[in-house]
Amino acid sequence: MNTLRKKYLVITAVFLALLVPMAWTFYTLYQPQLELRQQQRLDAMEPEVAERLLTLSLENRFDLTDTLEFIRMLMRDNRSDDALRVFQQLHARHADVPGVAFWYATSLRENRRWDEAEQAYLAVASRMEAMQREYEGMDFSRARDLDLVMAYRSTGLPVTLMSVEPQLIYQHLGENALEAGMAATGSRRAEWFGRAEGYFQNALTLDPDAMDVRGAFANLLLQMDRPDASLAEYRWMLEREPDNTGWLESAAVAAAAGRNFEAAERYIRAAYRQEERVQWRLERARYLSWGGRHEAALQEIESLLHEYPQNVAYIRERHQLLLNAGRHREFLEATDSWVARFPEELPLRLERVRVMIGLNRFSEAERECTAILALDPDQFEAALLKGEAFLWMGQHTAAQEQFRALEKRYPRPHVQKRLAQSYLWGQRPQNALPWFRMLNPAEMNDLEVVQGYAETLSLLERISTDDLNAVLDIYSYLQQASDASWSPLMLAALSRVLTRADHPHEALEMMRFAVVNGPNDLRLKLELADLLHAQGEFEEADRLYRDLLPPTLNERTS
Repeated sequence: MNTLRKKYLVITAVFLALLVPMAWTFYTLYQPQLELRQQQRLDAMEPEVAERLLTLSLENRFDLTDTLEFIRMLMRDNRSDDALRVFQQLHARHADVPGVAFWYATSLRENRRWDEAEQAYLAVASRMEAMQREYEGMDFSRARDLDLVMAYRSTGLPVTLMSVEPQLIYQHLGENALEAGMAATGSRRAEWFGRAEGYFQNALTLDPDAMDVRGAFANLLLQMDRPDASLAEYRWMLEREPDNTGWLESAAVAAAAGRNFEAAERYIRAAYRQEERVQWRLERARYLSWGGRHEAALQEIESLLHEYPQNVAYIRERHQLLLNAGRHREFLEATDSWVARFPEELPLRLERVRVMIGLNRFSEAERECTAILALDPDQFEAALLKGEAFLWMGQHTAAQEQFRALEKRYPRPHVQKRLAQSYLWGQRPQNALPWFRMLNPAEMNDLEVVQGYAETLSLLERISTDDLNAVLDIYSYLQQASDASWSPLMLAALSRVLTRADHPHEALEMMRFAVVNGPNDLRLKLELADLLHAQGEFEEADRLYRDLLPPTLNERTS
């Protein structure tokens, strides 16, 4: 009995001696997976736990399924850089599986790393081209692909892990470039958009009926300021699905961007017939207004306000539609009570000031600007408009003080031009001249500056050599780039300067040009006749004088 007991004890001891190392080995091998399963049930990982699991993952302690799930957990916890590190290693391990490489590229794109994403997508495309056939699925005889199938089924990972087609790669390349272009500026923006166009065209060549690709391509064309081409794509799509409200709405936007407001209104009306969204009625009112059908636009917005009288967006839109319709007095009346309720709504109040100035209600405009500046002393536009109100009221000294103070804080060309004009209008040409010179009138960047500069010089007793050369440069430019849109008053002012500087031929040519551009301005014709008379062109001067006389007086003189 004792011998049997000893035998059992020995067997048990041997079994335990073998079991403990085996259990420890099992725990050591699978402890990372157990901890990962535990963390899956939590809302977020503790930082130290995440770092430990990251180290284990980078040591290849997780299989494919667990690695993919760990990536998802890292993304869930906003640890995108760590997720991409794991993804990069996984990509290296499964370089022959397009689905993994594709998902890695998509993760780079989601993290706004567009250059890297583009290279990763191109690598997938290159790999598939090397296979010399369209990729249709996995070869399930290979263990790696079986692992991938298991991972897909167990974790609900993207279906692209199972199959990737060339058209899909080019679609994502185009979307990646589109997103990068929208975030970029200048030449970089144009470069990205150019790439996106090529990628989308490749995708559509492979699958012309891919509507999501064509829709993204149409959006790209709109971003590239090619609304007509964008609208053509939406029309192609609507021929196949005429009741698609999303495409109808997008087509309306593209048509409006191309200033085809009639078509825009027609598309948005068709969308509304399919689905009665109130927002589309508001869009319809805007398209009607932009297309010049102001009464119909106002009727639409009044109808909305009748149904939703307290809707702030509709009330604001009615204000804008009144402005679009040129009903400025109604606009001021409609916004009086609104401004009283919401005095901090400064953009609306500034619009009211512009309307007041346009209606010659300068004192009201000045008071409104003063009220705005009391709320926001740094409001640049209000300070500028206040100076302009002083200028139009003939209060030149007040305007000069306003513009001088503003120019010290904001030394911008627009402010400097207004300061120069305030000195000119106040008959202080010596003060105006330095400011006009600073604005480089000979560069012809601003025709108001050129006109003010010429008018200032015509009021001076003496014209300097530098100023005369600048005027002659302007004269040469105007000769070479004759344009019927040149301001007649600017041309007449230049003619006076050239007369004062003893350049009669140039002065006469400039004045004739002024009369051509302003054929209904009798003062310009009289000034031309006087100039012809002064230069001994008596017959032509006489004809002009006679043309200026009433017909009855012409009969008597003849």
